Amino acid sequence: RNRFELSVGIEKEYQKHGYMTEAQKAAIDWIFANTNYNKIWALLGGITDEASRKILERTGFRCVPEGNLEWWVLER
Repeated sequence: RNRFELSVGIEKEYQKHGYMTEAQKAAIDWIFANTNYNKIWALLGGITDEASRKILERTGFRCVPEGNLEWWVLER
C-alpha cells in the first residue's frame, strides 16, 4: 500500500496537557502541505488507552476496522 502512516507517542509526565493533540495537528498540517498524500493513516493496536482514540477523533480521524486491526484514517 502507498499510504502515509502517522505514529506518535508521549512520555507519561507530559500526558493530559494537550501536547499530543497540538503536535498531531501540526504534523497533519505539515503532511498535507508538503506531500502529495491525501490520506493519513494511524493504527491502534494491542494495549491502547481511550486517550489515544480521543486524540485521533479530535484531529479528524475516523475508525476503519480492517480485519482484527483498528486503523484510523484522515482524508483531505
